[in-house]
Order: sequence, then C-alpha cells, then structure tokens
Amino acid sequence: TLHEPFGSLDVAGRTLGFLHGDDPGLLRDLIASEAFAYVFHGHTHARRDHRNGPTRIINPGALHRARPRSFAVLEVVSGALEFVDLL
Repeated sequence: TLHEPFGSLDVAGRTLGFLHGDDPGLLRDLIASEAFAYVFHGHTHARRDHRNGPTRIINPGALHRARPRSFAVLEVVSGALEFVDLL
C-alpha cells in the first residue's frame, strides 16, 4: 500500500501517523493536530525522539546513507523505545 503524503493506523488503542518527512509543513501540521500519539518520520536520517504536547515524534534513523545505520523498535503501550544500530 502506498500512503501519500502520509498514513495512519491504530495500534493497541493508539493512533500512529507516519510520513517521509521531506515536507516540513505537513510534519508540523500532523504534530500540531494532536490527533496522533506517535508521529514517525524519516528524511533527515538522524535519530530523534521527543515530545510536542501529547504527540511523541520519532525518527528511527536510516538503513541507507547513514552512519550508524539504525532502526527503532517501539512498544506502543508502554512507550518503551529502542534504537538498534546495524554494523
């Protein structure tokens, strides 16, 4: 499924939004909407985890053109987040 310009899904009673992140206005709008418990984005290849109001914003890093290569694992209910580096 192609989700353009963003997608969303519900997991364990939480609404997650996701987008590439190359449109900063859209990213700001999704965060400002306060409709999502989590917003995931990429584009910068830089890991990020912070909160803006009720929304937690996560960039898992990247698997290509990044050092270190990384991804993230989120336990949705508890909010536990782990960044995993690949060699």
